[in-house]
Amino acid sequence: MTSLIAEDVANLVLSKFSSLPKRYKPRGLAGGGHEWTPLSAIVLSRANLEHVNDDVNKSEHDVVSIATGTKSLPESKLPKCNGLVLHDCHAEILAIRGFNYWLLRKIEGLLNDQVQSSDWVERVPLQPASSECEDEQQGQYCYPFRFRQGTQISLFSTTAPCGDASMELLMAASSSAEPWPEDKIVSGVPLGRGHFSLLGHLRRKPARADAEISMSMSCSDKLMLSQFLGLLRFPVDLLMDSRSVKLDRLVVYPDEFDEIAYTRAFTPEGRLRSINRRVTQQGKFFNFAVLPPDFPPFQYSRPRMIPDRIVSRQIKVCNFSMLYVAGSSDRTADILVEQLVEGVRQGFKQSDSRSAKGSVSCKNSLFNKVCDTVSKVTLSDDLPPALLELSKYRGSYNMLKCAELRLWKRNLKSSILQELGGWPCKSYEDDFVL
Repeated sequence: MTSLIAEDVANLVLSKFSSLPKRYKPRGLAGGGHEWTPLSAIVLSRANLEHVNDDVNKSEHDVVSIATGTKSLPESKLPKCNGLVLHDCHAEILAIRGFNYWLLRKIEGLLNDQVQSSDWVERVPLQPASSECEDEQQGQYCYPFRFRQGTQISLFSTTAPCGDASMELLMAASSSAEPWPEDKIVSGVPLGRGHFSLLGHLRRKPARADAEISMSMSCSDKLMLSQFLGLLRFPVDLLMDSRSVKLDRLVVYPDEFDEIAYTRAFTPEGRLRSINRRVTQQGKFFNFAVLPPDFPPFQYSRPRMIPDRIVSRQIKVCNFSMLYVAGSSDRTADILVEQLVEGVRQGFKQSDSRSAKGSVSCKNSLFNKVCDTVSKVTLSDDLPPALLELSKYRGSYNMLKCAELRLWKRNLKSSILQELGGWPCKSYEDDFVL
């Protein structure tokens, strides 16, 4: 059954990507070569179709976001981003950010139409302040929205997540399959592709040896954390409970899957066994859904068996990212597609002062979208007061992100990272004024 779901998910994503205009895809090169890029997508599935109301006529799977990309910003550029530049444009992370924007549009539709539910999302009746709508960790805050019962979330990726889950694959592709000797670690965190003797460690995004250092966490580590913290980004995580929005499965190609590496990177039988049992119990660990060996390859993947000296002439990495976000309804006019270069929309420079340079999935855009959505609500008593006050906030993004409502998330993340060796604080990347 898992294999069938994986094939359905992958086929749907590849078909959707194939239908996009040519300008959003890797380009051909002179001499018959072509650019390559990884692709990732978030797909929602209905676990129990027989429980779906008769008035909702939807397919078993819906592709809500697709992304391509391999780039992340160097550390030196983060303080200048002001929430308008995407730091991490790796396909997996960009697809998750697109999923957050899609979710906001679904919630906006519910509020505008003043209805209780849609095909995937439904409202949660506001509870009296004295009721126990949350555990002690969350106080009296009640999340106003949730996914409908039976909804499952899949992440499909054409390449193994960078970081710990891809170490064995990288070693197998090198001239020696043995872990490489340990050498000096910059900034206390292993490089994305280096230090192969350090398995099970937190890692930075991979980069060229001559490139400026990026302190962006690897995709393996971010996906590992999502098993505890959920897929929702701030402030979308004030609308739905992050703990209920987690991946059910990771769909991958067989040649991008190493069971030892994935088990080590993502499960309690691997590096997470060192974490306190009380913390581990808060996790929801996704399944590995591996496609069959004869499943059609992604057209724009990087061939593994071609030597680097030949790859450099015949195939190059695509220098832009793409983000597709499905419409909030059946209207195709609702669909959004962006081309991103160096973390901003095509046609803009990072230094541009105009807010139009920002992707719909950047921090500033997500915050403004939430504020705009809740400010239009006519039945204000249907939303928690703390959420309604959000649109009036003017001040530090970082201070708001660290507010009491999100304390559980911050503490849990800190605890997990500390158990795994620690991670340098980067609070300055969120230190901008709204």
